[in-house]
Amino acid sequence: RLMIGPTANVVNLLQTRMRKMKPDVQDLLQYAACLGASFSRPNLQLVWKEEQQIPSGDRLSVAEFVKIAKQENLIESSGESEYRWVHDKVQEAALYLSDMVNDVFRFDIGITLLHGLASKEVE
Repeated sequence: RLMIGPTANVVNLLQTRMRKMKPDVQDLLQYAACLGASFSRPNLQLVWKEEQQIPSGDRLSVAEFVKIAKQENLIESSGESEYRWVHDKVQEAALYLSDMVNDVFRFDIGITLLHGLASKEVE
């Protein structure tokens, strides 16, 4: 993705900071970014649980991720178990943190949400 000017600098600085975080935090940042400008803890837990093949004891929990991301001022609370990115450039930086996020990745998240959420929640 080609970015120019100050916007590129902001995104690059954020990505440099994010790449210093643990791999699980980086992965969860990308999952959360795919969920949109705001996301719920249950939805993030759903895609994290379904998409990971690692036993849950060996990886970061969504609750731990939320705590870290809030401490790092990447996300903020927007309701009970609801979060939003502090700025759209933070979400953009997380979304393009690695080559992991592509059409197949997004499709898999969509299918997981479609099958894991009640029909009311999908609408």
